[in-house]
Amino acid sequence: MYILFDGNWDEPEIEISDSPRGLIELGELCKSISEDLNLHAEKINSEFYPENLEGISMKLSSIKNPEGLDLIKIHLNQRNLVFEGSKSAFHKLGMSLLNYFHENSRKPEHFHLYYVEGDCLLAPTNCHVIFLCRDPHIT
Repeated sequence: MYILFDGNWDEPEIEISDSPRGLIELGELCKSISEDLNLHAEKINSEFYPENLEGISMKLSSIKNPEGLDLIKIHLNQRNLVFEGSKSAFHKLGMSLLNYFHENSRKPEHFHLYYVEGDCLLAPTNCHVIFLCRDPHIT
């Protein structure tokens, strides 16, 4: 898995990319998360994103937002992308990934995760995250 960052700390754009199998496994992991996890990212050069992040921290929370919805909170903490939410919120994120990516997904299929008013998945955030399918053999 690669996590690329545009370098804009005020309104970061972040690309999480992997092979179809890697994105499916990420969806399955989110869907069934039962404890806090830290996932390491590999480094890669990109013409669009000048920086690599070190990984993703997934933090389980039992706190729901005031409206009673289970939403994923996303932010940057130093060189890590942090996803925080309840098991239900991670389940929704996992299902979104699994509904979008499949074994036959190909480069450059992608899924955008960014906040819009009334979002049922994502809490208000300044982060824009793109999940991108890469070729299975990329080095």
